[in-house]
Amino acid sequence: MLKERYAYLTFRNQNLTTLELAEIVKLRHERENGFLWSARLATGLFGLTTCTSGNCGPKGMNEVILAAGDEGLGFLIQSGFISCPTCHPENIPGFYKAATGAITAGYSFSDPESFANKNILGFDSRRVNWEIILPQLTTTPNRLYVPAALSQTELISLKNRFAALGHKLPPVGYYDRNAPGHFFEYRIP
Repeated sequence: MLKERYAYLTFRNQNLTTLELAEIVKLRHERENGFLWSARLATGLFGLTTCTSGNCGPKGMNEVILAAGDEGLGFLIQSGFISCPTCHPENIPGFYKAATGAITAGYSFSDPESFANKNILGFDSRRVNWEIILPQLTTTPNRLYVPAALSQTELISLKNRFAALGHKLPPVGYYDRNAPGHFFEYRIP
């Protein structure tokens, strides 16, 4: 559930802007399908704002981008976000009709439905277009989820990418139920 005390980074009229909750609700009702998409910066996943994996909503604008309607859906897909495996936004009627253009532009799938298959397109927040998003944020997300078994070269490349954008890399790691906080954090020199 969205909290009124925050402003959220929101895709609107082909631009990222910061909107208060009342403005976001109005934006949602102006759009053709009324869907309000929520993209988690830490995971690179997008879905519905009602998703149970959202931990009762975003805590601040450094964690989420909101986008309304088909235009917003296209932006999130083109920005490197993939569909959530919990709320399955790809199962919403009309999803592929609205999303196929963005999927085709960003990925070389012969079947657009491959986009939702996590065995084909797995979790990796490195895919997010940080070059567009980070300049709009006041801070980075609290952590980034990436695949297990990344090399030091890959991790240093991510660190350098954030540094080139003027940001310190947040903790980077992957879900591990045996690690403290269920997060295995990579050590990056």
